[in-house]
Amino acid sequence: MVDYEAISVIIFKVKNNQPYFYLVKRGSEMPIYPDTWTSIAGIKNEKDQEVYSFLYDKAGNIIDDMSSRLTAVRLMLERNILSPFEEEQSAITEQDVYERIKNLDPDLLSVYLHSMIPAGFQKIDDGKNIFNVKKYIFISAGRSIFEKVNLINESTIYSNPRFKLETKSRWFSAKQIKKLSEKPSKLFVPSFIFLIHLIIDEEMKLIEAARKLDRTMNTDISIENQILPFIWKFMTPALTLLPFHTTNIYVIGDETKYIIDPGANSVSDIVNLLSFIEEHINEIEGIILTSANADHCNQVLELKKRYNFPIYSSHNVSEVMKKEDCVVNHILKEGDKIQLGTYKPSDKDWFLEVIGLPGNSPGCIGLFDSRGIIFTGSTLHKTLTSTPGPYPNSYDELFRSIERLKKYPARFGLSGRGNIMTDVNASISLNLKRMKWAEKSILKHLKAGISQIDEIAEELANKKLPLWKRVTRNTIEANLEKLVIQKKIIRRGEDYLLSN
Repeated sequence: MVDYEAISVIIFKVKNNQPYFYLVKRGSEMPIYPDTWTSIAGIKNEKDQEVYSFLYDKAGNIIDDMSSRLTAVRLMLERNILSPFEEEQSAITEQDVYERIKNLDPDLLSVYLHSMIPAGFQKIDDGKNIFNVKKYIFISAGRSIFEKVNLINESTIYSNPRFKLETKSRWFSAKQIKKLSEKPSKLFVPSFIFLIHLIIDEEMKLIEAARKLDRTMNTDISIENQILPFIWKFMTPALTLLPFHTTNIYVIGDETKYIIDPGANSVSDIVNLLSFIEEHINEIEGIILTSANADHCNQVLELKKRYNFPIYSSHNVSEVMKKEDCVVNHILKEGDKIQLGTYKPSDKDWFLEVIGLPGNSPGCIGLFDSRGIIFTGSTLHKTLTSTPGPYPNSYDELFRSIERLKKYPARFGLSGRGNIMTDVNASISLNLKRMKWAEKSILKHLKAGISQIDEIAEELANKKLPLWKRVTRNTIEANLEKLVIQKKIIRRGEDYLLSN
């Protein structure tokens, strides 16, 4: 895990007495943000520090936090957003950008740096790295080079250059952003929506709104942890492979809220969730469990003891919880609907529909948010098929459960592990493809006379990590048991043989 200092810049201008914001759309491969409209951003690097040292020696400390503001200037220059020249974007190299900053007229540079208002700090953990993001609002002239922006496709916000992160750019009016943000299909970073709320609903001036956002980002958990409209995500460590080494806890709802899958390795891991609960205690109606997997439900008793929340789960999960002296209050069945009230932006009925998803473990369920979002629990992750663990006979059910998810009109998927699925159908197709690949590969090795689980695992494991080999072995064992049930192969002792 590496810490990066990152800079985020929201560009602001006034046109026809209306506030406008320049935003970019992150690509679905972005590991930090979902597929959403947000500010431009990037990592502060060594060259930024070199430019800062050069300008500090040349012109002194022009303004407090000059180093971070220079990174913000560089991000805008990289995208040809700020340019006193007329070069085409394609002709500008990375080195040119740094040289241009060094050669900027000191008075012009001072204007750029003083046009930035601090607007908050956010710590983002993408599962591999931590990004300590400083936010600025840059005030632009109404008519300027900003009218002729050409956005490049690559961004430096993430350390791996193969990600193409910024796919579109455009100006939005504040009123337009407010209207679009109420639809889950049009996403904006929650902290940015809070800024729009301050400007439109509370009629704050930009500087006042930026200062309040700055204060709020340091104290309000609900803003930093919100990932979709009225959905909050709390990540806790888990003893699994990257990028699934976290267990995800969700809270959904407005005036009526439910906690989904509160699991962690210790109570201290969910301190942010507990703070959120205390803040919204009168709105929380209960806890929903999508499975009885320990790392997704092992804090239920603690929360029950503290707050006496009612618990909702399938019958099979309730039987497991009963053994742990935890009584489930409401048994959920396929098709049941948990009401969340009226979704105010659209004035439509808002509910969670229960989906039966057996396979990963007995009694697994999913939840379909009627706005077009799906909670997949342990059944479906973004890029890796869930392994059946101690339930190899349910692998066929797991495959069919993942296939069943196709019929739900969901745009976004929220898994018990890993990052948000910004294209559910793509994640479903990828997982099914890998499961089919695993079966074909196993049959291929059986045909070649490799007949034991460990031998096949050695052939298929393309990583040398012992834990990865164990996961691979579980998947192979599950596939083999499924093929036995389907009578495509037979088992003799420890050997598996083709039926014919």
